[in-house]
Amino acid sequence: MFFKTHLATLQAHLPLIVRALIICGIALLLRMSAWYYNAVTDSGEYLFQDSASYYRTAVNLANGHGYVLKQGQEPNFFREPGTTYFYALSVVLYTTLTGRSVVEPSYDKNNWPQDLDNRNAIRLIRLSQAVLQAIALVLFYLLLRHHFKDVFSFIVAALASLYPPLALYSEQLMRENLLLGVFMMLAYMLSSHIQKPAYWKLAVIGVLWGISALTLQVYVLLGVFLLALVFFRTRNALLAMKRCAVIGVFFVLVVLPWLHKVYTFYPDVRIAKSMGCALTSDWIQFKTSLQFAKSHSQDPSGTGSTPSDGVLSMDRYGFTSRELFDKAFSGYFRQTARQLDAKYGRPSAKERVKTCVGSLAWFVVLPGYQYGDWSATRSVAVHDHGNMVVTMFISVVMSVCSIIGLWICFKRAIDVLPIYLFHLAFFWLLMSESRRALPIVPFFVLFGIVGLMKVIQLGFPQCRFSIHKGS
Repeated sequence: MFFKTHLATLQAHLPLIVRALIICGIALLLRMSAWYYNAVTDSGEYLFQDSASYYRTAVNLANGHGYVLKQGQEPNFFREPGTTYFYALSVVLYTTLTGRSVVEPSYDKNNWPQDLDNRNAIRLIRLSQAVLQAIALVLFYLLLRHHFKDVFSFIVAALASLYPPLALYSEQLMRENLLLGVFMMLAYMLSSHIQKPAYWKLAVIGVLWGISALTLQVYVLLGVFLLALVFFRTRNALLAMKRCAVIGVFFVLVVLPWLHKVYTFYPDVRIAKSMGCALTSDWIQFKTSLQFAKSHSQDPSGTGSTPSDGVLSMDRYGFTSRELFDKAFSGYFRQTARQLDAKYGRPSAKERVKTCVGSLAWFVVLPGYQYGDWSATRSVAVHDHGNMVVTMFISVVMSVCSIIGLWICFKRAIDVLPIYLFHLAFFWLLMSESRRALPIVPFFVLFGIVGLMKVIQLGFPQCRFSIHKGS
């Protein structure tokens, strides 16, 4: 009787399992093709400078040398630890599977390791990112089923799995790949909790929030949106506070060990403001003023006899983590930023508006931008200018449609909209790189399809689409 009951349950869920496996298979097929292409050709490979720093630190961490950029140096806390630990796990897995050691890499002019073991370890990291993206897209499909009909959810998830820029970026060592997986897990668990509340789901939400904050420190502010949504979705105020407390407790349990590690190195409670990261708000303010000063200085190298006394030549790689903390907490960065502003000025209101509008434009045409950036991945690169124009045009049309789709789906997607809009709006206000929006690209695809269907319906009134659950 026991086996009969469980067999019936499995049979009832079999179509869902099959569809989820198909989504996973589609996602892996495209990503594994790109992975295999890069692994076989092994020509023109490179790492971004930040990626090279992450990976070098991960190798030293995996080999037991500590959280250091180079052996023998003091800890390197300039970046958040999430991505580094993720890479370190892959390095440990590589050494376990092959029995070969991975030593601290020496890079060529493209920041590509010169020895085979490091290259293979990086390929394993890329493979891990491909698998993580596939899992994220399966969760995206399951999330859509909470709000849309199953067939529509399957089609959207399949198209998102086939979306080339998202797939090809799994080949880049960027923290946005890890954030995509964490973000989708978080969105799914949040929607699942609202559909059917459970304390274990709240615990998972707290853990995922902590991991995201340790991957990109600005995600600590995401908690405001999470807690507000859980609170206002719970009618009983006392129960709402309990649920929020569960999320908060598990968030603290995740971030506390890292904060303790950094505090042991630099005993100042103010390290918690930046999640134990030497990339503080004071440094960012100084960097912004420094960049503006360099662009308006007649001596951008900073080597001449200027009142800045060489300040213009400063770079983050010229400071240790301890020096960065010292200069941030002593007020040096903030004071120097004011001196630079007084000498070279600040961006005018017109320049700020122009930059803000430009940043918004990049986010609106994000899929188009990433189509144009295929050449950065080398995989199935679009080198032909005509093809690039066509793909950019198609992608920009989809992006515009996504704005229409977002408006249409607003009520239906209310469970995930807070964290989606946080991600979109906050990084726009920060005027950050458009790759920061990579974790929400599947939602661009969703809203783009919904918007396109609305446009078709306006042009051909006889067309009727029924996509919402219960409609």
